[in-house]
Amino acid sequence: MSDHPRIETRRKRLKEYLRHNGGRILVDSAILATWIIVAVTIFEWIDYHRWLLYFMVFLGVLIYSRVTPTWERPYTSPDEPQAE
Repeated sequence: MSDHPRIETRRKRLKEYLRHNGGRILVDSAILATWIIVAVTIFEWIDYHRWLLYFMVFLGVLIYSRVTPTWERPYTSPDEPQAE
Protein backbone atom coordinates (compact mmCIF):
# COMPACT_ATOMS: atom_id res chain seq x y z
CA MET A 1 0.00 0.00 0.00
CA SER A 2 1.20 3.50 -0.79
CA ASP A 3 2.30 5.89 1.94
CA HIS A 4 0.90 8.85 -0.03
CA PRO A 5 -2.39 10.40 1.10
CA ARG A 6 -5.53 9.56 -0.87
CA ILE A 7 -7.00 12.69 -2.48
CA GLU A 8 -10.53 12.36 -3.81
CA THR A 9 -11.15 15.36 -6.09
CA ARG A 10 -9.30 16.06 -9.31
CA ARG A 11 -8.92 19.73 -8.47
CA LYS A 12 -7.20 18.95 -5.17
CA ARG A 13 -4.98 16.35 -6.88
CA LEU A 14 -3.93 18.90 -9.51
CA LYS A 15 -3.24 21.51 -6.85
CA GLU A 16 -1.11 19.05 -4.82
CA TYR A 17 0.71 17.86 -7.95
CA LEU A 18 1.61 21.42 -8.96
CA ARG A 19 2.63 22.30 -5.38
CA HIS A 20 4.89 19.26 -5.20
CA ASN A 21 6.40 19.53 -8.72
CA GLY A 22 6.03 23.24 -9.49
CA GLY A 23 9.69 24.09 -9.11
CA ARG A 24 10.81 21.20 -11.31
CA ILE A 25 8.22 22.08 -13.95
CA LEU A 26 9.52 25.66 -14.09
CA VAL A 27 13.17 24.57 -14.24
CA ASP A 28 12.47 21.98 -16.95
CA SER A 29 10.47 24.52 -18.96
CA ALA A 30 13.24 27.13 -18.67
CA ILE A 31 15.93 24.65 -19.75
CA LEU A 32 13.92 23.42 -22.73
CA ALA A 33 13.00 26.96 -23.79
CA THR A 34 16.67 27.95 -23.58
CA TRP A 35 17.64 24.92 -25.69
CA ILE A 36 15.08 25.86 -28.35
CA ILE A 37 16.17 29.52 -28.42
CA VAL A 38 19.87 28.60 -28.65
CA ALA A 39 19.25 26.04 -31.40
CA VAL A 40 17.12 28.45 -33.44
CA THR A 41 19.67 31.24 -33.01
CA ILE A 42 22.55 29.04 -34.14
CA PHE A 43 20.67 27.70 -37.14
CA GLU A 44 19.54 31.19 -38.16
CA TRP A 45 23.13 32.41 -37.85
CA ILE A 46 24.65 29.60 -39.95
CA ASP A 47 21.64 29.57 -42.34
CA TYR A 48 21.38 25.79 -42.49
CA HIS A 49 18.53 23.45 -43.40
CA ARG A 50 15.32 23.98 -41.45
CA TRP A 51 14.61 20.23 -41.18
CA LEU A 52 17.92 19.75 -39.36
CA LEU A 53 16.92 22.44 -36.85
CA TYR A 54 13.65 20.62 -36.13
CA PHE A 55 15.54 17.35 -35.76
CA MET A 56 18.09 18.87 -33.37
CA VAL A 57 15.38 20.50 -31.23
CA PHE A 58 13.45 17.22 -31.10
CA LEU A 59 16.60 15.26 -30.28
CA GLY A 60 17.57 17.69 -27.50
CA VAL A 61 14.12 17.50 -25.92
CA LEU A 62 14.13 13.70 -26.20
CA ILE A 63 17.57 13.37 -24.59
CA TYR A 64 16.66 15.81 -21.81
CA SER A 65 13.47 13.91 -21.03
CA ARG A 66 15.38 10.62 -20.84
CA VAL A 67 18.16 11.82 -18.51
CA THR A 68 15.99 13.71 -16.01
CA PRO A 69 13.84 11.95 -13.41
CA THR A 70 10.08 11.93 -13.85
CA TRP A 71 7.75 14.17 -11.91
CA GLU A 72 6.16 12.43 -8.93
CA ARG A 73 2.58 12.13 -7.80
CA PRO A 74 2.49 12.93 -4.08
CA TYR A 75 -0.95 11.34 -3.61
CA THR A 76 -2.97 8.24 -4.29
CA SER A 77 -5.89 8.63 -6.65
CA PRO A 78 -9.25 6.92 -6.11
CA ASP A 79 -9.14 6.09 -9.84
CA GLU A 80 -6.20 3.73 -9.28
CA PRO A 81 -6.86 0.08 -8.47
CA GLN A 82 -6.20 -0.78 -4.86
CA ALA A 83 -3.05 -2.81 -4.29
CA GLU A 84 -3.18 -5.46 -1.61
